[in-house]
Amino acid sequence: MEDKSVLKGPGGLDAPNDPPKKLRMDPGDINSRLFARKQTHRLRAVEGAGIKVVTRLVSAEGKRLFLRLFQAFQINVHYISVVARTSKRKAAISEMEAAIRKQIEAGFTQMNKMLDDVEALFKKEGITQPAAYEASPLWVEVAVMSSLSRRYLELIDRFDQIMPRLLTLEIHEIRSAQQVDRQRVTLKRIVKRVSGAANSHAIALRRMAVQAAGSRASGHRAVREDVVSPGPGLAPQEDTPQGDAPGADEDADEGADEGVA
Repeated sequence: MEDKSVLKGPGGLDAPNDPPKKLRMDPGDINSRLFARKQTHRLRAVEGAGIKVVTRLVSAEGKRLFLRLFQAFQINVHYISVVARTSKRKAAISEMEAAIRKQIEAGFTQMNKMLDDVEALFKKEGITQPAAYEASPLWVEVAVMSSLSRRYLELIDRFDQIMPRLLTLEIHEIRSAQQVDRQRVTLKRIVKRVSGAANSHAIALRRMAVQAAGSRASGHRAVREDVVSPGPGLAPQEDTPQGDAPGADEDADEGADEGVA
């Protein structure tokens, strides 16, 4: 019986000492294309300090979720925690922040359990290495501007760790492609829902700011009509505009600049 483990050199000669040749698919400039197509949100005109963090993503799903969602999440959290925070909204904003944090931690609980289950299967089946992607890892330096952003970035990283391990189980036929696909969809929903919750809270606060600005404008118009229409025999009174409350329009202005689709 032919020993299939022996490498064959040129002409079919045995070449056990030659290094194995890697059959590689050309990945092209995948990461550059992803940046061009997926990174739609940037920290435009966001006045806030951040900590530079270098993150490394290997899975196709992890790269895409990061580029589509992370900066949008940061923009929305910045609006919630900084721009929209006023004396009248502090309690509501604290509740929003707590809800987002709770959702992130719940996502970690689900992902950690799935990762533990996968690692147990690796040990049981004697698998020592997860599948590796042919495309180069995506190395990105980001400015993390809040604790919520830091935890969300860690959640995306945890998602990225699980993806190649799930693929490994499918390659070894330990789990079916349908099972792996269902788990992939579940994990992606966890990441997307956190970003969606932050977006929903930010939209609600922007609407409140617009409504408040409209109410102030209506009040000013009513006052002006009373002032410039004096009764008979009354001298016109000086039309002195009333100053808006400090930062009254900052919510709408900055929100418009940072609007997330």
